[in-house]
Amino acid sequence: ILSKIKRLPLITGVWGNPDAIRKNTNELLSPRFKWLWLEKLVERFILKSSNIILVQNPDNKNFVLRQGVDNDKTAIVRIGSALDSVHFIPPKRRNRGIADLEALGITGEVVLMGIFRLEPLKLPDHFIRVVALLKRRGWNVKGLLVGDGSFHTSLVTLSKKLGVSKQVIFCGNRDQMWLSRVIPEISVVISPLTGRALAEAGLGGVPIVAYDIDWHNEAIETGVTGELVPYLDYLSMADSTEKILNDHDYSKMIGINVRKRMLKLMDPQASNKVLIDVYEKLLTPTGA
Repeated sequence: ILSKIKRLPLITGVWGNPDAIRKNTNELLSPRFKWLWLEKLVERFILKSSNIILVQNPDNKNFVLRQGVDNDKTAIVRIGSALDSVHFIPPKRRNRGIADLEALGITGEVVLMGIFRLEPLKLPDHFIRVVALLKRRGWNVKGLLVGDGSFHTSLVTLSKKLGVSKQVIFCGNRDQMWLSRVIPEISVVISPLTGRALAEAGLGGVPIVAYDIDWHNEAIETGVTGELVPYLDYLSMADSTEKILNDHDYSKMIGINVRKRMLKLMDPQASNKVLIDVYEKLLTPTGA
């Protein structure tokens, strides 16, 4: 309505796949709509009213196209330019994060990390289940959960129930410098459903195990840049994590490869160029 009144282009950002999220959670994205048909009606109205729709990856774009939007009204804009520049520094040239880990009481254990909001949608409980499975298999493991959210208390309870309350460390929100130091020290990053955090982990050159959901399969290719496992299958996630832990050469290889791939996917200059081209096209009068 505002774009019509002001006679200005409407740009909409779609940073996910609402259909996939609803399918996997059986919940509305915006509970205030109360009914699925109403939520989808509003989504489609906004998308078809937009002059251009920005998406982060082909999976998100396919959702938009299924709403009847023309392909030429979409643009894939990666989040590379939104990432802190510290993550583009080669891991070996960064300050070490050993002191940060020691401050958390970690000395010598295998360390797993999950970086995401502690909300049910992000499946942080699967991270805890992976830690528990590895502990049962005899691994001296610690799991760092970086982030915060409404699921925190439930996750603390789950860690106690599974007998890993001493293994799981709730780090809360951490700044970008802390992440840039600590990520390269991690044995494996666990990614049930992550966006920016997956890019940061990949740029840190750390081995990654991810679910096959959203954009993960662009970055993570089993045997090349990490381990991609079936969505919601945390047993396979634990198996792949153990596979990496048991093979140092494999771990090193996929860590190097995932950084190379992420540098190409998240090139800030390429991201900026796409966005600049979008705005120039919208703001240039027809025929100018």
